[in-house]
Parts: sequence; C-alpha cells; structure tokens
Amino acid sequence: MSVAPLRTNWVLPSPDMAWLQAGVQGIWSLAGCILIGGCSPSSSMPPTPAATHSAATKSLDNQPEQALGSRFPVSPHYQFTSVLAESQIDFQHESGDSLTKAFPAANGSGIGVFDLDRDGQRDLLFLTNNQFEPDQSRHANRCYRNLGSFRFADVTSQCGLGHVGHSAGVAAGDINNDGFVDLYVTCYGENQLYVNCGDGTFENVSRSSGTADKRWGTSAAFLDIEGDGLLDLYVGNYARWTPEESAFCGDHKRQIRMYCSPKSVVPENDILYRNQGDGSFADVSESSGILATTGRSQGVLTLDINDDSRTDIYVTNDLNPNSLWINQGQGHFENQANAVGVAYDQNGAAQAGMGVAAADANRDGRLDLFVTNFEGEYNAYYEQDASGFFNEVSQLRGLAAASLPWIGWGTVLTDFDLDGWPDVFVLNGHTDNNMHEMGREGNYAQPALLWRNERGQFTPVTPHDSPFFLQTHPGRGVACGDLDNDLDGDLICNQQDLLPDILRNDCPHSADRVVLQLELVGTEFNREAIGAMVYVESGELKVMEQVKSGGSYLCANDSRLTVVIPSADKGAVGQFQIRWGENSSTVVELPLVSGRAIIRGNRVYPLPHEGR
Repeated sequence: MSVAPLRTNWVLPSPDMAWLQAGVQGIWSLAGCILIGGCSPSSSMPPTPAATHSAATKSLDNQPEQALGSRFPVSPHYQFTSVLAESQIDFQHESGDSLTKAFPAANGSGIGVFDLDRDGQRDLLFLTNNQFEPDQSRHANRCYRNLGSFRFADVTSQCGLGHVGHSAGVAAGDINNDGFVDLYVTCYGENQLYVNCGDGTFENVSRSSGTADKRWGTSAAFLDIEGDGLLDLYVGNYARWTPEESAFCGDHKRQIRMYCSPKSVVPENDILYRNQGDGSFADVSESSGILATTGRSQGVLTLDINDDSRTDIYVTNDLNPNSLWINQGQGHFENQANAVGVAYDQNGAAQAGMGVAAADANRDGRLDLFVTNFEGEYNAYYEQDASGFFNEVSQLRGLAAASLPWIGWGTVLTDFDLDGWPDVFVLNGHTDNNMHEMGREGNYAQPALLWRNERGQFTPVTPHDSPFFLQTHPGRGVACGDLDNDLDGDLICNQQDLLPDILRNDCPHSADRVVLQLELVGTEFNREAIGAMVYVESGELKVMEQVKSGGSYLCANDSRLTVVIPSADKGAVGQFQIRWGENSSTVVELPLVSGRAIIRGNRVYPLPHEGR
C-alpha cells in the first residue's frame, strides 16, 4: 500500500545472508566464506498516517523566497528523486513545539542508518521529540526494515526501539563484537542503550550498562579510545535547562514567546564512557581530560583527524568554540581545536556550530572539516594542510555566500555523482515558526543546498528534475546511506513536525570510473572498524577514505566506504592499503571493476550490487 506524503512544503516556481551465500558470482577471487546470522522478522504494512500537525506547523511562516531553486545553475550531474510515497514510511516527527517554546523543541531529532539484521540492506530509525505538557499525546521513535527497492516495513513493536520521550540523536556501533549493530539514543531525559539480540529484537540495557544519563543529550558517536577492540562512547550534552526554569523570550506585552538564545542557558559537560567489556560502561570524562572545556554540544564526529592511528573527537558547540579532542593515548585527550585552527571562524569568533562532516575534499590525503552554522554566519570549511593546521577557507572555496541567509543543521560531505570529489549537502530550517507575529522577516522552512566539488573548488547548484531542491523545508537531521546498494549515497531528511523525505540518488554515473563500496570488518581492531583508513593511488590522485562515527547532526550514517577511482585501467588489479589502527595494516588486491565487498582483515568477500 502506497502512502501519500503529508506535507506543508512550499513548491516554488519554475547468520545466513542470501547475498553472501556460496555460489555468488563475484569479480574478486573468493578465498573463503563468512557465515553471518540474521533474522527476517515478519511485519504487517504500516497504517496510513493521520493527517495531524502540532501547534508548530499551524503557524508556519510559509511565504517562500523568490524562486530559490533558480538562484543557482541547474546541474545535469545531480538528480534526487523523492521515493517517500512508495516507501511505506509513515513516521511523522513531533518537535514538541508549543506556545511555551520549550528550548529542546527547537533543535529537532536525528535518523539512524544501520543494518538491523545483517541482510545487507540498510534499515532506518527515526527519532522524535514530544510535547513537554503532560496532557498531550505521545509519539514514539519508529524503526523501519528495508525490504529492498525502497520499500520499508514498520518493525518498531517487534524490535523494541519505540522509545517514547524527548529523543534527539542516535549512534550506531557493535559494542559487544557479536556482529550485530547496537544503538544509543540521546534524549532530554534518560538516554537509551539498545543491544541487538541478533534475532530482530533489541534489549534496553541503559541502566544496567551505566549509560542512562538524564541530562540534555544531543549527538553521540562511538570510538575505540585505547585500541582494545571495544567501542567506547562519546555523548554530547547541550545545556542545563528545565521546563520549570524556562525563561520568557519574546514580546512580554503581547505575550508572544520565541525560542531563547543559546546564551540564555549554561553549557553542560559532555560524557566519555569506556567500554568495560562486560556489558557495562565507566564514566571516564574526568580522567580522560574532556571536562577541561565545556560547550553547548550539537554535532559529534569521531575520526582519526591527524593520521596517527588513534581516534579523535570533533565537537561542534553552539556559540562556544568548537572542540577537537586529540587522542594522546592511554585514555587521555587534549583539546587542540584552537591550536590547529578549528575552534573559530576566520575572524576568531565562535559560531553556532551545528552539523559536522569530514572528508578528504581536495584529495591531498588529509581530512578536512565542514561545519554548519546559523543565519548570518556562513558555514565553515576547514582545510587541513601538510603541517596539520586547518585554514578556514569557506569563502575562498565557494562555500560561504550561498549559506549566509539560512540556518544549517544536518550536512553530508560525500561524492554524490561519483566523480571522485566529495560534494556538500546541507539541510536548512529556521528555529522560529512565528517570526511574522514579531514583525520579523524570514522563513521557517528553508531550501536545502548542494555544492558541486570541482577539484577542490565548490559551486552551488540545483540538481535537475529534483523538486525537493525547489521546495523549502523545516529541516534538521539528515543521514546518508546507500539504501538500494547501487553504490551511491541516498539522503534521508528529518523535518520538524512533518513526514521525513527519502531522496533516491539518481545522479548519472560515468562508465569510465571504478566505484568500490567497501565494508570493513575489524578482527584485532574494533569490529566496526571506526578510525580505519583505506588508501589507493590513481595517477597523481591520492584517494583516502576513513570509517567514522557520528557526523551530520544527531544522526548515524551508513558506515560503508565508497572509493571512487576516476581514471583506472579497468580489469587491472589495484592495491588497497588498509590501516586498521596502531601497528595494524593490511594490503588487499582488488580488480579495478565497480562492485561491493566486505574486507575482513586481509580477506575479501565480494557482494552483488544493484548497479544502474
């Protein structure tokens, strides 16, 4: 049954996985076979969504800007098609917005992309907030199993992920190395840790694990602090706030409330949990050094930023300097954001620091950082040089001007058109939906933006035949994942008080490029391979991709790596160096033909792909 999308967007003018069974015909020489357990929970199709909206959507400032989509040239290199109607996803977000303007309601919720049952398809978890008034109806997080061909089944009740509360962010990772992805959901209120039972269900171990913190959680990410093979957990917290102490911001005379400034709330400390290996986690925030500085955390990304084989932590902070926690080894971190140039904008000012993404955007073999910010503050692009210092070059690289009018949240830095150069996507949306009542200009719903990367220089473009980019949206979290296993990244967008949108990547692929999608599985390293890097050289171009956790805004993205080799001798054998961690690396040989594979240690297991 197809579900018609319920929207208030404003259209502007003009183990036994069958896919890994014996007999798979692959292009790689298969030296062995992985036996992976899975489950196929039965479920009925979800009901048609109720045509209801919260108080927030009833007062949207929905006067569109002038032909936003026509501001930028239409590019034939990009096309994104909304497939929500046929997806059978009927989740609708609840922001928690009301006349009282409870602060957490402004910030939205995220999305998790993960493989629930190891059938090779990426499944989805949608998070939602709720009203802070106790007499209001309650909404649950929803989990959808990927049935293939962009069709999904609601398995929330079966899998046990339907938390009802004030959910914000999600992190995905295998905390017990049993081969199944576990989930951590941050909330305003008690955070939730779910262990995957391997049969399509999850067990809530929040309290027994010691991770049920009750502060105002935002983004979270997994990492292996000490290289012991166990995933530890970083949890970002925003501020100290309670409904009872909520300040009145707005027009007292007319009793019109708006959301208060971030400066009205005191920043809260983040948390670093160490995995004890027995199902419990220890709070090592103080001993690790991360309490040395505090900000209003919004985005969290774990990655090896300085190429020393240790996983670091980058945190975007709202109107506080961003933090870069460099792993010093032995469980200790040092904030070097200011020293290496990623704490402030180029004028030395702290920005709103919302979403974050990282990639080697200029193909020099080093990771660069992209951070979304508030209106009037352009999005920041930090380019890493050979010394390890970052230069904020958003204006020089063409990323600043187009972002200035909008409030950026979720962001993706990935190669959408598979030309070898990572592009930038940003989902925008204002915090206030009643600006017109205050006599202020501006739109609550705002356009999503896409920048094409042309050898390290970025140009804002409008994808052709892509209505989503000619509409405006009250956007928040956006996750990226290959939902149809055709080697390119699709987009899943969460919107305040609306249905989400699922954007199938229909960008044309050039036949002269080799595209390899690699799923790394650690053996001596953590099984999720977070922090692992893949290197390959093609002529003068250095291709480096890294497994990261967190990123975007409140989201968990597809952890598989897409390696694009623009010019390759097809059919030849390429050498791929994989650095798993300190003193651990392997070299595998892969024929230079587009495809998918699992790499476990030094063994390669080919997978079929649904190429277009």
